[in-house]
Amino acid sequence: MNISQYGCVHRAYPHVAFFEQPPSDSNALVSATTDPIDGLYTTNTTAPLGANAGLRQLYAWGFYDFCAYTAVNQGICSNTSVGHTFRPFDSLVADVPLKFRVQTEFIIPSGSFTNSVLLASLSRSGYFLCLIATILAGLAMFMWVHAKMHLPQLNNGMLEVA
Repeated sequence: MNISQYGCVHRAYPHVAFFEQPPSDSNALVSATTDPIDGLYTTNTTAPLGANAGLRQLYAWGFYDFCAYTAVNQGICSNTSVGHTFRPFDSLVADVPLKFRVQTEFIIPSGSFTNSVLLASLSRSGYFLCLIATILAGLAMFMWVHAKMHLPQLNNGMLEVA
């Protein structure tokens, strides 16, 4: 276990950071809003996603679903679907408790992170491009194996004539 200067615990994946406790930036939020932030983060690993149960420490998106973790190896994933879209802002806001919804939407500036339509279309396009590329790579490998088994031997790229 490797602990960084920011209190992050780095485990198997060096680019992923898990916080053992809510980030210290939460003190800045308390100072800025003069409201306590009790309940903004959840410690309930099995709390459903998108139910305003509280933010998790880590969110991870993939081609088929997204997962949210309260600690290392302690999380829950969304339903699996083909071509799952990447909508981070919608996912985070859906987890924020209702009493923090206005502050959350106000603090995060509008831009490409909050543009769920753009991110969803790009991620869906990326998924189908990867799917097509995988199918074509498999087809190319099949054709190569078929050619090696059924065509005469090639000599430096030229057919040998007997």
